[in-house]
Amino acid sequence: MAFQTCSVSPDGYRDEQCAATASEPHFDGMIYGWTRYFGSFLDFTDYCQNPCLRSDNMFWSRRPPGLNEDGTECWDYNVGDENVYLRCVRGFCLVRLLKSLHLYALNMP
Repeated sequence: MAFQTCSVSPDGYRDEQCAATASEPHFDGMIYGWTRYFGSFLDFTDYCQNPCLRSDNMFWSRRPPGLNEDGTECWDYNVGDENVYLRCVRGFCLVRLLKSLHLYALNMP
């Protein structure tokens, strides 16, 4: 499996994916703007499920289609190792250890 480098920042790419869902009504029927969300309420398994924060900062949600695009950066703030490369693939955060070049899937069935 090969990873491709994106030309935009990881946060910018996540923002684009969240913003693209703005035309989808929220469960209250209202239309909101959305931006990326990484907060203490997220579990590592949520990182590639397109978690977005509503524009009023009052609610976060997994926005349609429910998955971030393959290649979107995912991370755990507890991982501070520059040798660990994290990317979303089919809704799961895959970890690639750059030194050993092994690919591991976290939380993948």
